[in-house]
Amino acid sequence: MNYFKRSNILWGLFVAVGAILLGIVLWTPSVGGTLLDSLSAVSEVQALLEKMTKAQKDSHFLMTLLLDMPYPFIAVCKLVKYTFPSQFFEQAMPGVLNKPEHRYIYGSFLAGITLKFFGQAGNLLAIPALVAVPTDLLENVIQLLALKGNEALLPLKAFLTPAKFILVGLAVLIALAALVNGIISSLRHK
Repeated sequence: MNYFKRSNILWGLFVAVGAILLGIVLWTPSVGGTLLDSLSAVSEVQALLEKMTKAQKDSHFLMTLLLDMPYPFIAVCKLVKYTFPSQFFEQAMPGVLNKPEHRYIYGSFLAGITLKFFGQAGNLLAIPALVAVPTDLLENVIQLLALKGNEALLPLKAFLTPAKFILVGLAVLIALAALVNGIISSLRHK
């Protein structure tokens, strides 16, 4: 876990998070403006799916597969020895994300900030960021299935989506507190 405390790794993760978020923002109009990620109630998700054209569903499917799945997924690549997105990031950011350990995004970004500035306590405080990753992945799989017509798992999405938002929100607050802690510590040492 010490690896994620390194400033150059945190900056690389910050850039990668920003690039993927920008891609999602730019892609969103082609899906009709509303992402399945923003809805949790089964009835709302079903209503959106019924309203979407085939082209919008196909676009949403591709966006979820190419941007939203890798967003949290590459955070666990090293753990499962799977490096699908590696070539993309090596081309997009040569020298920054060119090692397997560099292919971690939001979970590791938030956890890394927490670990860097909260010391030993950071090990526990990083848990929400790391738990958000598989939660988001499972939600994405359910969305991909729903976009292709299989809505059987939407009740599980009704639990996963709010859980994801709570975990990520908590992880962001903890990371912000960690940054404040780091700033205060650096000012004390000057």
